[in-house]
Amino acid sequence: MLLCAGATPIASVNNSYVLDKNSKNGLLLASIKYEILFSGYQVYFQGIDNKLEAYFEAGSRMGVILISRKSDFPDGKGQLQVVELPAGEYEINRWRVDSRSAKLSTTQPFSIKFEIEPGEVRYIGSFTFSATKGSSLDATAVTVNYKDDYFADVTALRNNYPNLERSEIFMGLPSGLVKSELGGESSIYWAPIVVMPVVNCMACKEA
Repeated sequence: MLLCAGATPIASVNNSYVLDKNSKNGLLLASIKYEILFSGYQVYFQGIDNKLEAYFEAGSRMGVILISRKSDFPDGKGQLQVVELPAGEYEINRWRVDSRSAKLSTTQPFSIKFEIEPGEVRYIGSFTFSATKGSSLDATAVTVNYKDDYFADVTALRNNYPNLERSEIFMGLPSGLVKSELGGESSIYWAPIVVMPVVNCMACKEA
């Protein structure tokens, strides 16, 4: 599915965020990592016991940086997702990539369920987007690997969110989990190329 009507982007909390233990909301902690800088990477989820449909994203789209902050990882190609959500059950069920010339999406169904508890941080894993076709600037096919990358992701959290440094992180996936080719090999939709008409200036003058 390329068109995800109704889903809205949801940004990470700011770096000075303070977790309220008495809040009705909790924090999702995840990461998106990627190889190609000039693409936008999106992971979609929806509420099971609420009506929220949203996605978190990283990278860039059409050469425009989506996230104003720098990479959260040493190689410069990845960002944490630290998202405040209402307590409840959720399901991740698709991903999407917007490259400069194409839109890529899942071809196989999958389901990753997680639960957000009030006043807690829940780690749900890392999504790594790898290009299988295309150039170093523009992916035309990708695969996504999903895994427990707890140490790298929590280290990045401690380094970038000082007020969360001492927060307890609860696991939302089995320790050591690795799933390859999540959602299958990508399908592709080529973005239409808009050709602007060329005006003959000499003809305009004669008219």
